[in-house]
Amino acid sequence: MVEVDLKKTKDGHLIVMHDQTIDRTTTGKGKPENYTLEELRRFRLKNGAAHKTTHLIPTLEGVISAHTVKESLYSQEEWEETTSWHTHIQRQTSARSCQNDFGSDI
Repeated sequence: MVEVDLKKTKDGHLIVMHDQTIDRTTTGKGKPENYTLEELRRFRLKNGAAHKTTHLIPTLEGVISAHTVKESLYSQEEWEETTSWHTHIQRQTSARSCQNDFGSDI
């Protein structure tokens, strides 16, 4: 499973960007929504030492095409729903298992 943070460009493309601005992680400055995708392509990602790399800001389309199991991609809301439901199921299963093993509710 892959979870990504998305921002929308001025022309409606979705890019993968955690921060509210591109300042820390790219050679550009400002908010992604103030740029078109073509304008963002002028900037390069920075590495962990804040040095310019040859890498471009990834788009959601690019991430999906590179991901082999497209069906396993979730939005943050879907992930939270899935996680909550999974936790609920685990709790219910654990309670039943304890009840069966010990003959009483815990």
